[in-house]
Amino acid sequence: MDGDGVLLICVAGLVGLVSLLTALFLSPILTQRSYKQLNTRSRRKQKLKSRNASGVVCTPRPQPQETVRHVVSTGLHTPCKRCREVNAKKNCRYNCCATCCRAEDNSICRVHCTGYNTCSQAATTAYSLTYSHFDISYAHLKLCPPQVPSIGPQLISLNLSNNRLEHLPHDLGRLSGLEELFLQYNRLSLLPESLCLCTRLVELDVKNNLLTRLPDGVGGLRALLTLNLTNNCLKALPREIGSLISLEELCVHGNQLSHLPHSLPHLSSLKMLYAGENLLTSLPTQFGRLCRLEELDLSDCCLVSIPESLTNCKRLVRLWLSGNKLTSLPHNLGHLQALKELHLRNNSIKYFPSSVERLNLYTFTAQNNSLYSESEATTFSKKIVCCVPPLLELCLRAAVQWGPFLEQGTLPQHLYNMTSHATLNP
Repeated sequence: MDGDGVLLICVAGLVGLVSLLTALFLSPILTQRSYKQLNTRSRRKQKLKSRNASGVVCTPRPQPQETVRHVVSTGLHTPCKRCREVNAKKNCRYNCCATCCRAEDNSICRVHCTGYNTCSQAATTAYSLTYSHFDISYAHLKLCPPQVPSIGPQLISLNLSNNRLEHLPHDLGRLSGLEELFLQYNRLSLLPESLCLCTRLVELDVKNNLLTRLPDGVGGLRALLTLNLTNNCLKALPREIGSLISLEELCVHGNQLSHLPHSLPHLSSLKMLYAGENLLTSLPTQFGRLCRLEELDLSDCCLVSIPESLTNCKRLVRLWLSGNKLTSLPHNLGHLQALKELHLRNNSIKYFPSSVERLNLYTFTAQNNSLYSESEATTFSKKIVCCVPPLLELCLRAAVQWGPFLEQGTLPQHLYNMTSHATLNP
């Protein structure tokens, strides 16, 4: 065989190899493309067949798929913790669906509103087992279960705090043995009148509600030791509050009180009174009859003056008068020998009474007042019409008394120089 024949055979073999490779690589692509074209044609024919006489295209309804029995957890949905068949409700306390969450005996979930049923069952159980303490706080309740007043007179402590209660059962007074009642952090605007029948009540906490008034018979709670009405909407306290002869702590901070009742000084056992952040402009003239008072908070009110009778509260340890409109203080303030803390910030006080130097204070604050400056007080008491000397004179009086023991550098230089030639009026 000559050379031309061999070359012809090689070319024919190469052409066959290229054809084989082309068939191997391109046949799947061509097959898929032809299948798509065929599928497109069939759908087009199906749509043409389904066109009705009016020209409206009727798309065939898709066939229902088989229900998935097990839900797969994704970033947006979580399967129910119990059944694992449907998605759990978002923000559910137990990560369950509605059916499983409500099936729980002790479920208290805000999303599925299961707290009311659970607490109602618990109240029924408390009645049958004669509980002495019953706590259904943080249950997201909007209504108090009606079974609560039926628990019985053996109940001593009832905690309904941190819910969303707007009303209480009108027959709550049936709990005649109640000693502690916690109603803080709800939405109560009124307390039932029957509550005054709980004559053994020792502590009543109703802070952070929407109370506008107290029951008229509140004076019947003669055993009450602590009454907390902080952060409500009270504009006045009933005069019957003066009948709480055992009351030791009264908190009315953060209300809208414009005055305190004249019967308040009748609280002879009162030790702590917190009445800051109100609209008070004055205090009862007989305020000094609170002879057992140890802590008094009247900060951030609108007080213009303090009655002189306050100095009769000999047991007073802490006194807050900051954030008022005071221009002077009681002349005998120094008679409060037990006083350890005195706060007078943000007032309009120009002078302090001379009796202040007798106080043995641990904490004393008087920033942002209208005290006489050094240039205004160079002649000290000669410029003062009343017997109340300025703060600078009080400092110099103390410095003069300790003069023999003072050395240069102990006091600021300008005060040290004044002590050598200061002539102070007694």
